[in-house]
Amino acid sequence: MKKLFALILAALCLLACLSACGDSNTPTSSDSTDVSTSSESESSESGADSGESSEELPGVKDLADLSPYLTLGTVKGVSVAEKAIVNEQVMESVLKEKFLESLAEFKEAPSGTVAEEGHKVVVDFKGYLIKTGEAFEGGEAKDSEVEIGAGNFVEGFEDGIVGHMVGDSFDVYLTFPEDYKEGLAGEEVRFAMTLKKISVKVYPDVDDELAKSLEFESLEAMNQKVAALAEEKVLAENMSAAWKVVLEGVEIKEYPKELYDSYVDWYVDYYTGYYGYYASMYGMEYAAFLEYAFGMTEKEFVADLTEAAEKYAEGALKEELTVYAVADAVFGREIDDAEYKATLEEYAKEQGKTASELETENGRETLEENMLWDKVMKYIYDNAVFGPVTQ
Repeated sequence: MKKLFALILAALCLLACLSACGDSNTPTSSDSTDVSTSSESESSESGADSGESSEELPGVKDLADLSPYLTLGTVKGVSVAEKAIVNEQVMESVLKEKFLESLAEFKEAPSGTVAEEGHKVVVDFKGYLIKTGEAFEGGEAKDSEVEIGAGNFVEGFEDGIVGHMVGDSFDVYLTFPEDYKEGLAGEEVRFAMTLKKISVKVYPDVDDELAKSLEFESLEAMNQKVAALAEEKVLAENMSAAWKVVLEGVEIKEYPKELYDSYVDWYVDYYTGYYGYYASMYGMEYAAFLEYAFGMTEKEFVADLTEAAEKYAEGALKEELTVYAVADAVFGREIDDAEYKATLEEYAKEQGKTASELETENGRETLEENMLWDKVMKYIYDNAVFGPVTQ
């Protein structure tokens, strides 16, 4: 079971030195610029410790009349430009993502290999401000390892390596984001680079031996599983595409004020606690942590966080209002006992649990809300008109 209404989690952008102090291969603010934007791994601590609230966000299910808040556009027969289908590329991506990624190894590429996305490279670099031509503090590193396309460095940094070979010396030009840390925000810079090594990701041979090592009876059984997962992948893509069209046709008149405010407050409280937890984890005062990690004062951070919270509230409430409005217009909000039991069995089978276990863990009210979301999404998809298939 997967609830289609998911919380939009903001990226955790801690400085690399918080996770690898003293690593000369990764630029940090203490001895180099935060060119890297690697995310800190999720904490295994409880939600309470990390600032996560166990309280349920208020919803719109108790609002009987939604007409003051929105006007629906087309619901039945929405037009979607293209339809995704299962093809060799989808099958290959699912196979790698679900089964082979953890088994892949990076091996040094042969001479003459051109760097491209997915490669891991080793570079030396030094950064210069365009407006002065001077090197900026912390913008230099030797033997820095970069996985192209991983998004662990400032936008433009990794892309600038693409197309070069080992031994090449070249310049990469980029502009730091406006919300970058003080001193470099919005600055145009040049990185003088030398590419020293390229490694390519090598996947294991796909055969019966591999399939059995992954606990399948045979290669055929593994291929059947991959095909089923590929079908799920393209179905999710097509459902999402149809739902996007529905949302684009919705006119929001106003948001329920109490719910809107509660969404904003929840978001701000959640991330204040979240980053507060990481500050304490590294033995730092909260204000010092914000200055160190984001180059912001606490007041500036709260202002940015509130702006993000308002966008979150608008997006989340628009989806939730639309789901219930579609349900009201088509089949109502009630999930009767027969439908509930049948769908609960489907959810339980998907998760490898019993219906009783799933109901105990989630409660009927939450499960019925999931069922309603899924029912609306299926209705939109089943009645959508898709254009040419995406090859």
